[in-house]
Amino acid sequence: MITSRRVSWMDKLYQLLGLATRAGKLVSGEEQVLKVIRSGKAHLVLLTEDASPNAKKKIADKCSTYQVPLSIVGSRQMLGRAVGKVERVVIAVTDPGFSKSMRNRIQVIDGGERFVEDPSLRVRKKNEYEQQRSHHHPKKNEHVGQQPHERDG
Repeated sequence: MITSRRVSWMDKLYQLLGLATRAGKLVSGEEQVLKVIRSGKAHLVLLTEDASPNAKKKIADKCSTYQVPLSIVGSRQMLGRAVGKVERVVIAVTDPGFSKSMRNRIQVIDGGERFVEDPSLRVRKKNEYEQQRSHHHPKKNEHVGQQPHERDG
């Protein structure tokens, strides 16, 4: 008789991370993640609970500045195991599809807030992030023919 094991949301997240790794849609390591955030290619950043306070602040500040969703997940050993490495403290997801699937399963934290024992830590709702990303961005040549003082923003 085959018994089905119910998969927890964390197991599902780790499965998605494994798939994203094999697809080449993850970047790991603090400097590489910061570079991807700055370039605008990061769609989600995952940081471990046991990251150093300095790393937490640096990653959180960068995510806040560049409006990249951030989530705290498990330990460095568990995150590393999910991506086929020994230990990983921070990972950036560079694919919007994988990012959306992962964000549907985890809480996304505003990167501008403090992490350690701060009751004001604000958890964004999934749709809030989507609304924030859908603000109007002018299409190429949309402002052609307008004077600078005639343009919005």
